[in-house]
Amino acid sequence: MAVLMKHPTLPADQTIEVSQASVRAHERMGWIVVDDQAPETTSTAGAKSPRRSPKEND
Repeated sequence: MAVLMKHPTLPADQTIEVSQASVRAHERMGWIVVDDQAPETTSTAGAKSPRRSPKEND
């Protein structure tokens, strides 16, 4: 999904379109999201390790 962004030092009508994965990097460089919907912040949990019964640990 593409997200529109603008930079405060550029004209207001000058925007760029970046992928949602790149939004955080652009925000660190001063770019601001101009879309009505802000990008979703998602995190993925690591895979859980299978539980072992006490007998398996012997």
